[in-house]
Amino acid sequence: MAKREVERRCHKRFPLPCVARISTEGGGRDLRAKAVNISDGGMYLTVPLISPPPKRDEAVEVVFSLPRSTPNTRMLEEVRSTGRILRHQPLKNNRQARVALQFTQPLDLAVEV
Repeated sequence: MAKREVERRCHKRFPLPCVARISTEGGGRDLRAKAVNISDGGMYLTVPLISPPPKRDEAVEVVFSLPRSTPNTRMLEEVRSTGRILRHQPLKNNRQARVALQFTQPLDLAVEV
């Protein structure tokens, strides 16, 4: 019999591409990033390798805009949070890296895709 993988994540991830800005603590560096997916617990982002990506366990502030809509309107809600970098991995093109960020406190994003 095939062994089933057990989901270890506490929060469901949603494929929600949105632009984010990551700042290292103390304002040392600002990176523009694009979310690959997002959950109440964190984000998985693509960042350019123009400068070194944040290091593992580095504290960061992240600001991003979530699309919200009703039958009559569409808007962007700005979200600010702090977190830490869990890991980063350069992509094969050597111009970008993927970064896993965990929020300090889980958010209640109410994301539905």
